[in-house]
Amino acid sequence: APVIAGLQRRYGLKGREVVGVVCDEADAAARQSLAARHQRQGGLNYLLYVEPEDRPGALGKRFGVTAYPTLVLLDAGGAVRWHGHPNEAAELEQAIRGVLPK
Repeated sequence: APVIAGLQRRYGLKGREVVGVVCDEADAAARQSLAARHQRQGGLNYLLYVEPEDRPGALGKRFGVTAYPTLVLLDAGGAVRWHGHPNEAAELEQAIRGVLPK
């Protein structure tokens, strides 16, 4: 997604990392294949993490994801600092600036 790629471009050099989570309803091997294809075809500049369990969803539950796409901003300690849709990019940018060291 362009919003996500833009975040990686802007904040990757500042020691921040954008990671996509692949949690399609498929077994782990199929999700791995989907992730590789998506990475290749989309020319993504950020990492994709594939949940290793046969039934995905543990990360979504942990971070309260109920719809896709959802962005979750974590601070250095792993606490959720923002949660929302990529269309709320201005709100997300403000939250990111709030967690960056001064």
